[in-house]
Amino acid sequence: MYLQFTSVSFTHQALVDPLLTDLSFTAPVGWTGVVGANGTGKSTLLALATGALTPDSGTIVSPGSAAVCEQRTDRQPRSRARTARASQRSSPRSSTTRCATAT
Repeated sequence: MYLQFTSVSFTHQALVDPLLTDLSFTAPVGWTGVVGANGTGKSTLLALATGALTPDSGTIVSPGSAAVCEQRTDRQPRSRARTARASQRSSPRSSTTRCATAT
């Protein structure tokens, strides 16, 4: 399975202008990194990919095994439960880039 965004638009409640407008892409099976400057929508993009947020418009096809993990991952997590435990231990004030996995 893969991750696919088709014509996705999203606006945060606190913003006037959309953060994402008509975004379309396909991420292949495996690891996909999302890189960019602070405040450009990386975490929002991945929250949409995992279903934590709902787009204003467009469609998202996401595998059931999509997960969000911390930036400093040197190897793939062994299970989603392990990833969830690691996320719970991280400080809510720490700045992290997210990654999504698809199998």
